[in-house]
Amino acid sequence: MRRRPQIRNRLVRENSGKTRDNVAAVLPQRKSILMAIRRNAIRLSPDEDHALRELYLEFGIPADQYEKRPEDMALFIEEWSHRTGRSDAFGEVIHYIRTQRKQGLWVRFDGSHKTAPSMLHALPATQRDILVDIYREHVVEAGFGSDNVFYDPDISRQIATEFFHRTRRRLPEYVLVAVLTALRKRGRLPVVGDRKPRDEGLGFSDINKIPPQTGTDP
Repeated sequence: MRRRPQIRNRLVRENSGKTRDNVAAVLPQRKSILMAIRRNAIRLSPDEDHALRELYLEFGIPADQYEKRPEDMALFIEEWSHRTGRSDAFGEVIHYIRTQRKQGLWVRFDGSHKTAPSMLHALPATQRDILVDIYREHVVEAGFGSDNVFYDPDISRQIATEFFHRTRRRLPEYVLVAVLTALRKRGRLPVVGDRKPRDEGLGFSDINKIPPQTGTDP
């Protein structure tokens, strides 16, 4: 039996209204997802971009090597902040550089760059194992990858916090990230899907509870 025209038109209007409601509900979710994806993308003025390129060439260290050069990394971001007055995290700056490089827009050293030391032995073997466990429990099992550790200062800060609580040794976040990078390049880091049983009591602790002193606690 065919529906009368007025009934069919009313159904079309009702369904159209439901469609608009569904779209309206989805748009805020999509916006929040895009904001989360872009949270580490910084914007630079032409003068700031020029200053970053000059600084990069002055240091003479390729972007991929900074993970192995924590002291140079700290000096680089300190000098960047001094020259520009910005307060970017190093992961945000290096993300900008790598994005420009992928697009073929970044400067080149033409063979005049420095070589990087290995960070693999910056920690003793027992502490490397602890660091890998922390990475597995709180990065891999959360569905993240190694790039998140380097680009997201919150994740690297949490790793440093948990490392302190398990070893009683406080180290800068960039040192632990450099060690994780060295392990990753040698295929010694777990990946998403490679999990093992974990203790329920382990988790990231309150970062405010870390004492201010540095080095190894007695």
